[in-house]
Amino acid sequence: MIIKKQRQCLFFFILTALTMGAIVFSQNNQVFASDNQYITNVKLTDYTNPKANGNYDQHDSMKVEYTFKIPTGSLSENNKTFDAVLPEQFTLTRDVQFEIKSSDGSKTLGEAVADPTTNTIHVTMADDVVNDNATRDVSGSMWFLANWNMEKVDAGVQVPIHWNIPGSDNIKPGETVVVINPDNGPGKDQVLTKFGVYDPRDPTLIRWTVIVNAGCEHVDNAVVTDESLNNQKLVNEAIYPFVILRGDYENGKFKAKGSVDSSNIIRDSDTKFHVNLGNIDDTYQIYYYTRITDNGKANKYGNKVDLTGSNFQKKELTVWTADYAGGGTADNGKTSVSGKKTWNDNNNQDKIRPDSITVHLLANGKVVKTTTVTAADNWEYTFDDLPKSDNGEEITYTVSEDPVSGYSSSINGFDITNTHVPGTPSVPNTPNTPSTPTPAPAPGKKNVLPATGGDEPASESTPAQEQKTSVLPATAKQASSTAILGLIFTLASASAAVFITRKH
Repeated sequence: MIIKKQRQCLFFFILTALTMGAIVFSQNNQVFASDNQYITNVKLTDYTNPKANGNYDQHDSMKVEYTFKIPTGSLSENNKTFDAVLPEQFTLTRDVQFEIKSSDGSKTLGEAVADPTTNTIHVTMADDVVNDNATRDVSGSMWFLANWNMEKVDAGVQVPIHWNIPGSDNIKPGETVVVINPDNGPGKDQVLTKFGVYDPRDPTLIRWTVIVNAGCEHVDNAVVTDESLNNQKLVNEAIYPFVILRGDYENGKFKAKGSVDSSNIIRDSDTKFHVNLGNIDDTYQIYYYTRITDNGKANKYGNKVDLTGSNFQKKELTVWTADYAGGGTADNGKTSVSGKKTWNDNNNQDKIRPDSITVHLLANGKVVKTTTVTAADNWEYTFDDLPKSDNGEEITYTVSEDPVSGYSSSINGFDITNTHVPGTPSVPNTPNTPSTPTPAPAPGKKNVLPATGGDEPASESTPAQEQKTSVLPATAKQASSTAILGLIFTLASASAAVFITRKH
């Protein structure tokens, strides 16, 4: 009986454990599924070496770009956030904060915060986007920089990266296969090598490594001088001490032979120190920390180091930490329309150009906005914050303008051209050139007129004939008898003269 009861208790215990496990498993899956619920695609590129493709160095900064789509009605006043979780093969250098902007950069549509402790990008959308999402999808993208987590990556072999993207828009969860190159250490010809990485436990700390004399050359009176460049100060605490090791490289790995006493390290200021190494034939590695003093406002931090020796030409090196940055854009369902007025009027020759014009914006043929454009605006205009669609249908925008007196108008897209043809200036009448008087012929000499064309000879005239064509002086209406007799006598004399001349 006791055994039976024990078996029953054991059965219920196992059943309870399985049930709780299923619940926990289901909850974990639910949380995991919701992390990337709006992510539809991902792209990985090498920020340090953009030409790299699939093979990357261990200290390269990697750019991760997520594309997202928030279905209609998914956001609300109490639920306007979503998360993107980075795979374990990456580490976030800092708690980076960045904005998700509209496509034209004029508005902030969301804010993102990268949490290095959870490898999560937490995004909060703006209230305007929440309101827009009630009637339409919201799409966009965001990017940020990450580093390789060499505790989760094996160098020199193919490493699959699972992005855990929910199936959406015909894009299935997938993976990217990469190869992280082995770190073979500095080359034998590298006198100085240096790099800095952010401490994963405290992103305000930078751990610097200086490698001196990788080729194990002989240097007399070797002195290393190191100085932080911007927004940092040296840290020398028990938990973050200065460490200097002496050794050499074998097969790309540093093998320590001993250490250098800390008394050889001299701090010159909060940002500078130097080390007297004496005569050296080995390789030295110097480890130390700096703390960021600008609350992470700079996106990278620099350091310079030099090596001098009495038989050695000074060697200098300046390095920077990996950039940490991020950004993004989203479609806020808005657009803008811009145009320009062009005057084609010979630089306002007739002085009839107006001081302003009125431009109307039409949405699907209906006027929705109006603006006044002047020379002070360089005759340019913009209509902002325009909805792209209406009930799911794309809106077609056009412009028109009030007629401008004296000008014709043409519209190309959103640019308007007004043309005026200036009048042609009137030309003053040219006075007629006075005719040159013909001199009277000498007495008894014939006056020969020039030929008028054809074969006919020029006509000849006698003084008597010329007299016949002369204009008579004005007379009274009633001619006197004496005048009539005088005229008859004159005509008779002329006839006799002609007769005698021809007969002769």
